[in-house]
Amino acid sequence: MIREVLIRDVTVRGQLIPLQGERTKLEVNVPEIRMRDLGSGEHGMSMTQLAGVLMKAILAGVAQQSASLPFGLSGDLRRDLARLGKIRVEVPGVATSATGRAV
Repeated sequence: MIREVLIRDVTVRGQLIPLQGERTKLEVNVPEIRMRDLGSGEHGMSMTQLAGVLMKAILAGVAQQSASLPFGLSGDLRRDLARLGKIRVEVPGVATSATGRAV
């Protein structure tokens, strides 16, 4: 079991390629993500599962920073994350699930 994971100062950079028009550069900063008691179930957690949880947590942190995202992208990201399962993620000031919603 992993008691705590702390990820700090994440910057996600990307480009959105629309069907028409110019590419839009995107940069989202996530100051901190904290998770606790990972793999606390009966069978623990494999490294592959841990990597998936960490990626989901980073994407949830990005979704939380919805003011930095172009219109509609935040909702799409939250919907897609909801399909991946639920994790409790703490971003400074608000605890969220992997969907980026407050819990």
